[in-house]
Amino acid sequence: ERFRHILLDESQDTDELQFGLIQSLRTPRNTLFMVGDPKQAIYEFRGADPDVFHAAVAAMAEADRLQLPENFRSRREIISFVNDVGAPLLGDSFVAIDSRADYGGQWLAEPAVTMFYAEQALVPQAEGRAKPEPVSDARPREAAAVVEEIVRLLRERPLVKDPESRELAWVPLRPGHVAVLFRTRTAIPYFERALAERGVPYVTASGQGFYEQAEVLDCLMMLRAIAQPLDDLAMAALLRSPFVGATD
Repeated sequence: ERFRHILLDESQDTDELQFGLIQSLRTPRNTLFMVGDPKQAIYEFRGADPDVFHAAVAAMAEADRLQLPENFRSRREIISFVNDVGAPLLGDSFVAIDSRADYGGQWLAEPAVTMFYAEQALVPQAEGRAKPEPVSDARPREAAAVVEEIVRLLRERPLVKDPESRELAWVPLRPGHVAVLFRTRTAIPYFERALAERGVPYVTASGQGFYEQAEVLDCLMMLRAIAQPLDDLAMAALLRSPFVGATD
């Protein structure tokens, strides 16, 4: 009874137990306000279940549901690509996005989405079969391909919307305008190495505490390996770190 209003943000990333806890706080006198987007369901590996969100929405009266399809960030070309692939992949759970970002009515002269990937080569085995090479062997090729595209863009310096201006203004592309997003942190060192080899300045924003960042942990493992040469764990971590760069 203490809560008149309950806000459940990122509700597509909840599981049955978590939603049950929220439901236990409900009374006839309070209201539940849920915000969620099944397209952004990224925590299924932690037990999150987007079906919980779908079931909760389905239980609501139609008048209580509010769609927010407007997008004020991405270019129309990117939104068009997402809309084209979203419906076939996500079916009825996909809601078409309405691009509202102001780019002065200008369309890109090049594709808005370019695909880069590295195929895992097949490695022959003694029994006559072949299996894919380790991902760690394909990562450097993937990173090199992406970085080469970044180098090309920085060399050609196309005009981009100035993120530092409140008005619509166009400036030549700079390294600070480029962002690389990762599904897993294990891929980051390969891209850092590729960027360094091509002389591209970069900053790694890991979102972790200082002593949990990869660079600090690498330094700690190096110091442990120096202080305790028989520490196999520290030595293995040092060998895999950017200081040595050994693969798995």
